[in-house]
Amino acid sequence: MKGQPFVVKDVKKKEKNRYPDAPFITSTLQQESFNKLKYNATKTMILAQQLYEGVDIGQDAPVGLITYMRTDSTKVADEAIKEVREMIGKSFGKDFLPETPNVYKVKKLAQEAHEAVRPTLISQLPGTLEKYLTPEQYKLYELIYTRFVASQMTPARSLLTTVEIKVDKNLFGVSGSVPIFDGFTAVYSKEGAETKKRRFCLNWKLARPWICWDWSIRSILLSRLPDIPTVLWLRLWKRRHWPALHLCADHFHFDPAGLCAQG
Repeated sequence: MKGQPFVVKDVKKKEKNRYPDAPFITSTLQQESFNKLKYNATKTMILAQQLYEGVDIGQDAPVGLITYMRTDSTKVADEAIKEVREMIGKSFGKDFLPETPNVYKVKKLAQEAHEAVRPTLISQLPGTLEKYLTPEQYKLYELIYTRFVASQMTPARSLLTTVEIKVDKNLFGVSGSVPIFDGFTAVYSKEGAETKKRRFCLNWKLARPWICWDWSIRSILLSRLPDIPTVLWLRLWKRRHWPALHLCADHFHFDPAGLCAQG
């Protein structure tokens, strides 16, 4: 296809909502702790145990900073919901606060007596407690705190753009999004510390398999597509502009977070 004109055949745009995740249960805490902090399950639970049992924060006795960390329930006490909603309204404004509290499904066999893993001192921002915690304790506590606050915020909204590009007899598809409203992502994002490249799939109509590439254009890496006219001619002038192709169906390997998800 080298030297063939690239024609943008169609550009479709639609608004998309992304909803916050439920507050942590044991398995999701272990997964996210590994993904974001690179703490394995054992280290995560040791640190969580320390936060649960109590930390000296300058009061008469040690204070437990989180609820019980071994739970499979996403249930949250009514008073905690009320407190976090008041905090969100004051700190972020009414646009970030849903009209009614967000409710998450609870597994049929979940222990109803337990709550989700959440902070106990909701009105105190994590930064006010940092001096009382070790760096590792603080990172985990901040993760638990922000996940809980985000779970009671409004969805993030983005404009999704899908572009179809025709090259000779082949049809390529690429999509990306531009944020419209931050919503819960103002507090919590699923992205890790390192920005991950977006992978885009294309389908060759000539009975070829689905193939993915890592696009080299910066705006595509950020998953943001600029405005593109419905009919636009593109040409790849140099071989280095071609993306490296590889099969989508890579061999799957479990990492510690994956094992937690399967547990």
